[in-house]
Amino acid sequence: MDYFTKPISRIGIREIADAFFDLFDISRQNSIPVVDLLDPFCKKMGNVTYDIVEDNELDHNVPAVTELDNDGNFTIKIKACVYNGAYYNQTGGYRNHIMHEMCHVFMYKLGYTPRLERSFSNNTIEAMYSAEWQAKALCGEIMMPYEETKNMSVDEICKRYNVSLLSAQQRKRY
Repeated sequence: MDYFTKPISRIGIREIADAFFDLFDISRQNSIPVVDLLDPFCKKMGNVTYDIVEDNELDHNVPAVTELDNDGNFTIKIKACVYNGAYYNQTGGYRNHIMHEMCHVFMYKLGYTPRLERSFSNNTIEAMYSAEWQAKALCGEIMMPYEETKNMSVDEICKRYNVSLLSAQQRKRY
């Protein structure tokens, strides 16, 4: 499900990614330690926790989800198979799903709060206004930093940053 939020450009997303790297003192030269980052992320963000849930607790095609309660507390729910695949196998797609949910929280904390407005024409939202696009774009910028990857091949991006082939191919498009 997608929601309107205040707009941001790809350049703006890259600036937010830089802030993320600085805040968590992460190198842009190598694969992001997504699972190891979960605890420090929750602590620094405040009012954020994560739960590893049974695979059948979330819809079949939902690997992870972020929930916000009425008190302003976030819970990132991650299917056990996704967490285990990210932790034990370092599977790029699973690592991406977890980082994507972290990006939702990060954007929200920066004021890119979804508006509970779903009456948009043809059920589409222009990318710059889309909470989903923003989280996806930020995730890509964190998992595969632009400046470090702009001259790399898809295979080089996959190997160095431990991302899926699809993610690396997407990176090369922008």
